[in-house]
Amino acid sequence: MNTTTTTKKKGRGNSMGGVKKGKGNCVITIRYRTLILWFLSISIIVVSCSQIYFFTPQPPDEYNDEYDGRRRHGSSRHQHQSVRGGGDNPIIKKTTKRRTGSTTTDKPIYPVAIPSTIAFDATQSRLASFWAPLLNTNKDKTCPEGLITMNNSTPVLQTTATTEVNKTIFMYSLKRCVTEPLQKSIKEWQRIPGYDYELHDNDDVNELFLRNWTHYFPDLHKALFCLPQNGRSSPSKADLWRYLIMWERGGMYSDIDNVPGKDFRTRIPETITDGMLTLLNHNNELNQQLIAVASKHPFLYILIQYVIKRLLQIEDISTQNTFSITGPKPFRDMFFKFAGKKRILANKITPGIYPTHVAISDELQQRFVGESWMMNRTIEVIDGQVVGYISAQDKQLFYKKSGMIRWKGLKMHESNASCAKFVSRMLMDEWNNTIL
Repeated sequence: MNTTTTTKKKGRGNSMGGVKKGKGNCVITIRYRTLILWFLSISIIVVSCSQIYFFTPQPPDEYNDEYDGRRRHGSSRHQHQSVRGGGDNPIIKKTTKRRTGSTTTDKPIYPVAIPSTIAFDATQSRLASFWAPLLNTNKDKTCPEGLITMNNSTPVLQTTATTEVNKTIFMYSLKRCVTEPLQKSIKEWQRIPGYDYELHDNDDVNELFLRNWTHYFPDLHKALFCLPQNGRSSPSKADLWRYLIMWERGGMYSDIDNVPGKDFRTRIPETITDGMLTLLNHNNELNQQLIAVASKHPFLYILIQYVIKRLLQIEDISTQNTFSITGPKPFRDMFFKFAGKKRILANKITPGIYPTHVAISDELQQRFVGESWMMNRTIEVIDGQVVGYISAQDKQLFYKKSGMIRWKGLKMHESNASCAKFVSRMLMDEWNNTIL
């Protein structure tokens, strides 16, 4: 007869791990120890992954759609861009451990953190040097054959905040040279009673960007280093310009290939006070192709700050998606923030008047003590056929004649570094020269 011997490990009672039963005692013990080792290994992996996740800035949600400027034909101008969140400070310093003998040192992945004390003059000087090939390129205002020169009045800068919309229509083109069909559509805008018209070219855009914006947008000049094609004319640059010119002067912005629609006279009030008008497109989504807004509107402030932050968060500036960084997505996202509303039905909203959410006005009052431009402002969302469009054939003819390019497939920047790293490189030499 076989007998079974049971041995109890001291202090363990009859627990499973301490019981040895005859022939199978080794197998049971080994299996249990294997389970313990597996459990410990999995625990270590989970803890490590948690640290990586929680201590690595995570990317915000992002539209991967290619963006054709706003609405139709599905012709993409942009490439995909990855971004990384980073809290309020978009300049993120990461470190890795490096063994040196028996000691461990921190080696920054970025060569240097961007000093917050860099003087505006040094930053502007470096940016002007970086943009040197782009400045004053339109000194010769003579247009080539087949194009017509468009002149406008000398800009009168808005120096104080006002709640009434400046009656000036702003458009952007690479140069002041337009085709005959486009000239006809522009004349339709010029015939609108009570409005002036200004066509801004690349020189005007650069001049606006190179001003001192440190009071409201201290990081703007850093972000400009990361615009596509080293600051050449691009959809991203045009987007940021339209927000900035509207913030500075107020007025009405329209894409250059728009024409006044049949509902323009009835849907646009003669005087717009306390706010801003923007359009819904055919999908009931906010549209930036026509904006009428008073200067120093709080929506424009939070929008420009957000766009600056998104630019500075780019992980690889050679690949950028304008839709997500400067285009319709941030425009819509900041509308929901301004109005204190959640994103509903994939950005579908209804016409109406949306006041500034109290959290926005309170935050801005605390940040800019003694200023009142953020008070009692609204956004009115309208629908209807407020704008029409020139034909696709006329549009392509203008693009070809004026030298505008399609961006699909192009490398967006000379560097494939992150924006933070590239800006650090650009500024440190200038900063060192400034303090020596």
